[in-house]
Amino acid sequence: MKLMEYIQYLDRQCGEEESYMVTLKPKIWGLYRDKILSRLERRIDIANTFSKGYYRGVEISVFPNGRLILKGVSNEDVLISILNDLLDISS
Repeated sequence: MKLMEYIQYLDRQCGEEESYMVTLKPKIWGLYRDKILSRLERRIDIANTFSKGYYRGVEISVFPNGRLILKGVSNEDVLISILNDLLDISS
């Protein structure tokens, strides 16, 4: 599968720091939720609302509905590389 087959929604966020919001398709989220959470370093879980941690120097917030917010991503190529790694997708 290609990365875009996993993604329901992708948007570059405005603000001081480069960031992206990604929503995974529900079926994909169900399969990959634990894998994504296990790969985060310095992870904190905030009252069943969301989890936050770091992967390859990028801050990632993970929400229960399959939404990921990646802060500190310099460009879309880096975003794609991180998502491919998190989801174990061969590019």
